[in-house]
Amino acid sequence: MRKTHQVLGLILLIPIVLWSLTGIFFLIKPGYEGAYQKISPKLYNLDSSFSIAPRKNWNEIRLLKTALGYHLIVKADGQYKHLNPVTLQKQVFPSAAQLRLLFNDAIAKDSKRYGSITEIINNKAYTDNGIEISLDWSNLTLTQQGKDTQLIRLFYKIHYMEWLANPLINKGFGALTIALLLILSAAGLIIYINRRIHSKN
Repeated sequence: MRKTHQVLGLILLIPIVLWSLTGIFFLIKPGYEGAYQKISPKLYNLDSSFSIAPRKNWNEIRLLKTALGYHLIVKADGQYKHLNPVTLQKQVFPSAAQLRLLFNDAIAKDSKRYGSITEIINNKAYTDNGIEISLDWSNLTLTQQGKDTQLIRLFYKIHYMEWLANPLINKGFGALTIALLLILSAAGLIIYINRRIHSKN
């Protein structure tokens, strides 16, 4: 029993240490504020009026104004659509120059984190501070991630034993580790009880 306890203890040493260290990190949460900072397009006051007749399948309607002009965001049949508020046709995806204007407007409030935009590829902007900003044109929302975001995600994967690319194998590995931990605890309890019995005798 002691030999089994020692072997299991050595096998579980690495996952237990990793659980503990990442658990401490999640408890303190250093850098979370910047890593998961909310970012959104800068909005301007609406100074024009539009006559918009809602359609039957529209569940949500938002009229916004950014540096690119007016945007009509509607939610129809569970999906967002970005429309031109005058024609009610699909809003044309902006050019790189227009995207730069939109992104620069959004990051201006925190230049310390974002720095300056160095490159724009499709719907993403990259800054000299290593931040990647993504635009979802369908609902005009922005998301951002940096090296700190990636590091926290790595710690998350380590903590929850997502060590391999296959989710099914990861779940099996996690279940096996928990089972071994329970066996280790049971073995330790048995050893303790046996020692108490022998000491009384």
